[in-house]
Amino acid sequence: MTYLDIRYDRMADGLAGAPRRVSAIYGDYRTVEGLQIPFLIETGAGWHDAGQDADRNSGAECALDDSTFENPAAPHSRNRGG
Repeated sequence: MTYLDIRYDRMADGLAGAPRRVSAIYGDYRTVEGLQIPFLIETGAGWHDAGQDADRNSGAECALDDSTFENPAAPHSRNRGG
């Protein structure tokens, strides 16, 4: 057993505020620096019940540069005078 997520469902407001189920299905897990990362994420609102197409995102499309995860520059102190 891997305990990796394969599906996550949540309720969200739909048209006219009516609640609807939004699902994310995870797949194509790969090991990246010792972590299991899903390289395929399909999302949709009720597509599994209504026959609608899911939105598909693959890891190749979502590649981020290492600088994305660096700490931002320290904020400059304000001169409050006084």
